[in-house]
Amino acid sequence: MTTWQVEMGCEAWFTFVWVLVISTKWNLLHYLIFPQRLLQRFTDMFVTTADLELEPPIITVNTVLSLMVVDYPGAAHKLAVYVSDDACSPLTFFALSEAAKFAQLWVPFCRIYNIQVRVPFRYFSPAAEQAVSTGRSDSLELQQDWKHIKIKHSGPL
Repeated sequence: MTTWQVEMGCEAWFTFVWVLVISTKWNLLHYLIFPQRLLQRFTDMFVTTADLELEPPIITVNTVLSLMVVDYPGAAHKLAVYVSDDACSPLTFFALSEAAKFAQLWVPFCRIYNIQVRVPFRYFSPAAEQAVSTGRSDSLELQQDWKHIKIKHSGPL
C-alpha cells in the first residue's frame, strides 16, 4: 500500500465518523408562533451610532423620534427605545436630550392628527410646509399646531 492510499483511507474514516457525530446532534425544531402574546410583551428597539461624521446626531435624533411615534400594537408604553453611542459623543448626548424635550410635543401631535410622515425633518420639509400653508390641511387647529411644532423644531424664524 502506498502512502496516498493510507491517507485517503484515513480521510474517508474521519469523514464517516464526522458525519455520524454531526447527524446525532441534529434536532428538528418546530417553531410555534403566538401572535396574541405579542400584545403582552415589551418590545425593545436599538439605535446604534458610532461615528459623528458618517452618522450625524440629527439622523440619530430623527430615527429615535420616528420610533417613538410608531403605532405599536397594544399600547405605546410597551415600546422601549435604546441608543448605543460607541463614540461617546457629548454632541449626540446633547442632541438626544433636546430630542427628549421635543418628543413631549411631537409624539402627541403625531398621534392626535394621525401623522403618517413621522420623521420631523421630512415632515417639515418645504413640500410639507407648502401643503399646510396652501390650505390642503382642512383643520385650522392643525395649521396652528403645525406652526407651533415647527417653531419648536427649527427654532424661531
